[in-house]
Amino acid sequence: MHISTEDSAFFTDSTEQIESAVRTSREIWISGREKYPCLALLTNGGNACVNYFGADEGDMWMSRSESTQSAIFLAGGVEWEAPADAVISIDTALQCVREFCLTLTRPDCIKWQYGV
Repeated sequence: MHISTEDSAFFTDSTEQIESAVRTSREIWISGREKYPCLALLTNGGNACVNYFGADEGDMWMSRSESTQSAIFLAGGVEWEAPADAVISIDTALQCVREFCLTLTRPDCIKWQYGV
């Protein structure tokens, strides 16, 4: 998998290395050998927002939750307030990462809303 964080970019097939990057980075992009499909995760403490991009245009999805609390994330170094219904736990985001790394498809372990 190709992993890109705010600090580094590298290839790995190690689940532990990918999970460590998710837990220690505020913004992480994960893809196979090609640019798409990919997952983009924003994290802040125990919160995350996950985006799935199936292609460069038109196939974009954002995590959907029942949360009632928005969260602030850094996206491209800029603070962004995610809507409450897009905020999921970091553990749920890691489930998405595990599934994506196995299938390279939009994970089924969470609900999604179209668009970013």
